Amino acid sequence: SDFRLTEEAMDFIWSRVATGPDGKIYLGKKRDEYSITVMDPDGTVSRLINREFKAPQRTERQKKIATQIIEAVAVNYRAPLQGSEIENTEPAIGSITVTDDNRIWVQPGVGDDALPEGTWAIFDVFDPNGKFEKQVALKGSFNRNRDSVTVLSDGRFLVVTGALDAFLNQMGAVKSDDSQPEVEPLEIICYKLEN
Repeated sequence: SDFRLTEEAMDFIWSRVATGPDGKIYLGKKRDEYSITVMDPDGTVSRLINREFKAPQRTERQKKIATQIIEAVAVNYRAPLQGSEIENTEPAIGSITVTDDNRIWVQPGVGDDALPEGTWAIFDVFDPNGKFEKQVALKGSFNRNRDSVTVLSDGRFLVVTGALDAFLNQMGAVKSDDSQPEVEPLEIICYKLEN
């Protein structure tokens, strides 16, 4: 009767786990720490990759989106949601991908106002030994809060426009009526990064 959801309790690691071509597993275990545990296929920890990082404070827009996501999840429960609680910071690590050359691509948490002009996403790149190499900034006019980007194992980038709106619609959190603007259809775009 007092059904509540908190972002902390719903923190699933699914976007902070990756496997490398050699079978190693890469885990960002804690939401608020920029720390990656690297394990051999048998589960033995082979190393930790840490970077000094402070999770950025969320803007009001980011808080609203986090609330929308929790409310979308709640739609599929039988009991009505009585309250929710979101975190005040973005996750330290948004995603981890290991490419075919064993480089580790990490999308760090970023505040809406912290990206350089014309940049919509950034990635930290580590060499196969876990040493920081560079930061890659993706230029473009995509919306970092509503569109998604994934690094593919061959180093290409897959952008899905309207990913958040599609998720909310799929969960049944979007009510269709004449007062709602029509949502743009999903678009999937693949890019190759030129050096």
